[in-house]
Amino acid sequence: MHQALNRVLAAAVVWVLPVLTACGSGRQEDLPRGVAARTPAAPSAPSARDTRLAGALPLVAGEWGEQGGSHAAPERLTWQRDPRAARDEPLSVEVSGPGQPWYASFMVHKALDEAGVPKEDTANQTVLACGTGITEPGCRITRGDGDGWRIETSAPAPESHPYRVLYVQWPSDGPGRPEKWASWQLPTP
Repeated sequence: MHQALNRVLAAAVVWVLPVLTACGSGRQEDLPRGVAARTPAAPSAPSARDTRLAGALPLVAGEWGEQGGSHAAPERLTWQRDPRAARDEPLSVEVSGPGQPWYASFMVHKALDEAGVPKEDTANQTVLACGTGITEPGCRITRGDGDGWRIETSAPAPESHPYRVLYVQWPSDGPGRPEKWASWQLPTP
């Protein structure tokens, strides 16, 4: 009985404490007219789309904000086939997120494990990277449409590596602040 009551009280503290902190005394009447007591919203998820295909790319995983902006990787991955996916053309994806990316990489894979997760050993994975500090880039980051950023490979990805993931990283908000990153699946050709 005591354990159940302690869990209820702990949950109440988790929900009420941020409101009390944000409001001073925690009384609704102490707030300016029209201002509701609430915790800040989590930042919206970054998005990506293949520039040649319609629709958004599936988000695999990411961390993009201190207020809980995150997406945990699934235990299993399902890969969508699209006959229009690039075979002998450079890969090109437009991303939007918390500003200009400072690093990106297309990770292309030959094989998957039993859960559909790409095998990342050097025999099965090639990384085409670009960004700050990359001396031999395999891709480039340029201004895209609107607020987006286009990330393109310099050459076509190897046809023998049909499982492709784009990983993008943005600068943190300062020293000691968490990194911001996201990854998306590209359709298989």
